[in-house]
Amino acid sequence: MISLNEESEASVKKLIERFDAIEPSIGWWHYIKGLWLVVDPTGKLTASQLRSEACTTFPDAHVMVMEIPTGGDWSGFGPEKMKQWLVDQWDKPQQ
Repeated sequence: MISLNEESEASVKKLIERFDAIEPSIGWWHYIKGLWLVVDPTGKLTASQLRSEACTTFPDAHVMVMEIPTGGDWSGFGPEKMKQWLVDQWDKPQQ
């Protein structure tokens, strides 16, 4: 999980491009401003690496990155596609 206190449309696009450049199989969820859920199916990315990417992309933001195991309990409210990514990606057990 990446949490930011500020972001712009340009920086959001840049972070998505950085994810694709690092590992095309990275999955991400970003339906709430300042909050990203990131899934790395290769298991190579660390919280420190994600923090570095976020700090480079959002240089003026306060950044918090935490590893939260997928497959746990969650609840939310929003559009169906917001929920569907969580069901398809986040509900998968850790490899």
